[in-house]
Amino acid sequence: MPKLIALIFRQAGFNITNYGAVSDGKTKNTAAFAKAISACNKAGGGRVIVPAGTWFTGPIIMQSHVNLYLEKGAVVSFSSEPSDYAPSVFAGLGKARPGLICNNQGEDIALTGEGEFIGNGQPWWKPVQEKIAERRKLKIKSDPRVSTIPASFSFIDPRTGKRSTIGRPTFVSFNNSKNILIEGVTFRDGPIFMVHPNDCENVIIRNIRVFSAGGPNTDGIDPSACKNVLIENCYLDTGDDCLVIKSHSGSPAENIIIHNLKTKRGHGGVVIGSTVMGGVRNVFVSDCDFDGTDTGIRIKSNRNCGGVVENLWFQDIQRGT
Repeated sequence: MPKLIALIFRQAGFNITNYGAVSDGKTKNTAAFAKAISACNKAGGGRVIVPAGTWFTGPIIMQSHVNLYLEKGAVVSFSSEPSDYAPSVFAGLGKARPGLICNNQGEDIALTGEGEFIGNGQPWWKPVQEKIAERRKLKIKSDPRVSTIPASFSFIDPRTGKRSTIGRPTFVSFNNSKNILIEGVTFRDGPIFMVHPNDCENVIIRNIRVFSAGGPNTDGIDPSACKNVLIENCYLDTGDDCLVIKSHSGSPAENIIIHNLKTKRGHGGVVIGSTVMGGVRNVFVSDCDFDGTDTGIRIKSNRNCGGVVENLWFQDIQRGT
């Protein structure tokens, strides 16, 4: 595996307050984030600065060479209104999965700092939790917790005026991109998968905290079909598997190092699958503490989702009760 070097961004700073952002916890700052990110990208890159305060927003679409930096005390709180995540909003993403924070086909992209991203996932979880409760009431033999039950949300698309339907958006959805850094920040209560790089290369995720224990299918970190990945010094307390490695047809997941991971609750500590059609290879996991998870290490596959899983190494693992 090649040595990964954390990104260094230009010193230029683009404070979101200079683009109309208001920190009152209720004014929607979607346009202000978009303007600051666009200005940073057009200037050749730098840091989009989110100062201390509570900043309410719809989706944040990242661009290349941009580091979204949360200062200490900064809270970015996301809308739970389905119309904010209408398909027309993500037209530039192609087939990439939309998210609260997302991109497609970029490079040199970062989320860093000491602040928090809050996904306000509870309204997204509610219909799924109701279906889980119904299955338990009917005493269905399969464990309802481990089945991803999609929830569909119907609304009028504000851009087209037509009725549309979406599923739960991922919290962080970085797609088909190179040189990703996620460091220092905290993620709470996303609608579904929390940190989900997909088809990305050269990914560093370190010193982050993820809290999503109340939500169904809220995996902590899900590198899917990614190459050259370092995940270290993270704390994950989740409503599904804590860290999951996946792949899809034609794209393997490979060269992944996981070090000093601490988990609380969750279904599995480090999990491979269930979707591994592209294969998983060259995974090294060390110095991890799985406290309270249903299982520590798990390798799994659904029908028609299997592939070759090889070259795995687990070292110095602790498993709590």
